[in-house]
Amino acid sequence: MTFSLIPGPVIHSTTVNYSMTGNATRGVHFMVSGTPGTATIRAGQSLVSVIVTSTNASHTAKNVTFTETSCGPNCIVPTGNGKKAKLTLKR
Repeated sequence: MTFSLIPGPVIHSTTVNYSMTGNATRGVHFMVSGTPGTATIRAGQSLVSVIVTSTNASHTAKNVTFTETSCGPNCIVPTGNGKKAKLTLKR
């Protein structure tokens, strides 16, 4: 999953906060890189990637939706589905 700012690159580091919802549980069904719920776009960059690794040990698919909740400084959270990414985790 990638968060990007357009136009970029950013002059100062910019923090993007996101929530995780669904029937998948972090630490049980998936892991995320970095600090869960936060990703930082470094100065001089336009994007940051959050690596999601499935650890789903169950035999049924699990879903998790990542939703951008806030960012700053000097950026705006998109509205509607533009701020959401839904992943289906399978064994």
